[in-house]
Amino acid sequence: MVPIAGWCTDVTSTITVSPLARAQGTATHFSYRADDLTVEYAKKYGLKLDIYDVNKHSRMLHVDVPEFLRRFEFYIDVKRNPEGDLWKIPLRPH
Repeated sequence: MVPIAGWCTDVTSTITVSPLARAQGTATHFSYRADDLTVEYAKKYGLKLDIYDVNKHSRMLHVDVPEFLRRFEFYIDVKRNPEGDLWKIPLRPH
C-alpha cells in the first residue's frame, strides 16, 4: 500500500498527489485482475475499500486521477497480467 500523500507508480507514469483532508481509513484500487488480493489487504488493515472497475465505470482521464485519489487515504496497487501472474513493477528511488 502507498500513502496517497506520497507518490504511486504504474506502468506509464508517476503521479504526485497533494496531501489534503481525506476520509481516514479508506483505500482505492484500479481493477486489474487482482481484486481478490486487494480485498484481502484492505481487510487486513481495516480499510474501507472502493474498487474502480473500468468495465463498470467510464474510463478516467489521466488528468482526473489526482483529484480522484485525493478522496482516499491509501491507494492499493496490485495488478495481474492476462495470464494471472502478479505484475512486479520496481519502485524508483526518490
